[in-house]
Amino acid sequence: MPKVFIDGVEYVPAKEALANEKAIARGLLQQFWGNCTDERLEEFLNSPDIKVLVHDWDAGGKSLRETLDDIAKEA
Repeated sequence: MPKVFIDGVEYVPAKEALANEKAIARGLLQQFWGNCTDERLEEFLNSPDIKVLVHDWDAGGKSLRETLDDIAKEA
């Protein structure tokens, strides 16, 4: 596959950029539900009711590092 550079920036095809989409989704879902079955993951991926909210006003939330660690465990 040819590489695409625009203004010195290499662009990655979407199909490669989302190669770990399910691992990332599972890592995010673990924030709330712990482990998530494959069936529930598919259900959540297609649900318009599941949303991600990022904010810094609640000291009770997980840190970015903890969130990334959860995602890395799945990836």
